[in-house]
Amino acid sequence: MSLWMPMRQAESLRVDITDELASTGLDKGQVARVQELYKECVSKLDSHQRRTNVLNRMSMFFGLPITIFAAVSGTAAFATLGQQVGGSWPVLVIILSLTITVLSTIQTFFRFSEQAAKEQAAANQYAGLLWEIRRWANTRQSRKRTSVDSFVSDVISEMQDTEAEYRGGRPQRRGTGGSSVVPDTTPPMVMSAHPLNNALGVSPTTHVTAAFSKEMEPATFNTTTFKLVEKDTSTPVAGTIVYDPPTQGATFRPEHPLANNTYQATITRAVTDIAENALAQEVSWEFTVGP
Repeated sequence: MSLWMPMRQAESLRVDITDELASTGLDKGQVARVQELYKECVSKLDSHQRRTNVLNRMSMFFGLPITIFAAVSGTAAFATLGQQVGGSWPVLVIILSLTITVLSTIQTFFRFSEQAAKEQAAANQYAGLLWEIRRWANTRQSRKRTSVDSFVSDVISEMQDTEAEYRGGRPQRRGTGGSSVVPDTTPPMVMSAHPLNNALGVSPTTHVTAAFSKEMEPATFNTTTFKLVEKDTSTPVAGTIVYDPPTQGATFRPEHPLANNTYQATITRAVTDIAENALAQEVSWEFTVGP
């Protein structure tokens, strides 16, 4: 692959990923963190790519004329001197002048090439990170395996490794295979519930809601894992459950207005977050409908 990669080849990475992140269910703060990380990677990619192209141009447009000029002028000068001396000197000085010129020019040329290769390697690393960010944002299974905090930390570490390698240092590889991805094993918790526990005078048309500490897996919510029963008779209330990713909240919507009675809502440990971590503990609360 050519070390001189035109800037337009990476143009597909220089995009606004706001729309892509909006459909992930991440909250505004998480979206902002990932966007900032993406923009920083684009900036680093652009910087290394520009230097790559400049160094390659220097090799092509600066090194080549020097080679031609030095070879022609050196050959002419030594050839003239050789003619004045006579004998076999003309051939010898021509060979020597060409050899010295070619060797010195090759040394200069490959210094440019070495630096260009170094810049291109760093640019390729950042391009890979950009693709990885977009793949993570667009793949639910990836977000299941790695939380936002862990993923952002991993990308930042990879960026630091890239810069360390670029400057000739040793990257701080973590774990096996050079990856710093830490699986998300933190169990989710119920942060708030409505109606409040032991609330009185609740409206018959109320919806029962619970907000969680993490993004939950919608498929784990049903009338068995999020249930509402009449406390005295344990009669289940018919209804549907809806999970809203942006708010990380689940809502139980009764099919009919609730009768005046005391109800108990329960969320079991069968519900999980998108990393398949079960709820930290089963949660129940009560409220009373009517005067």
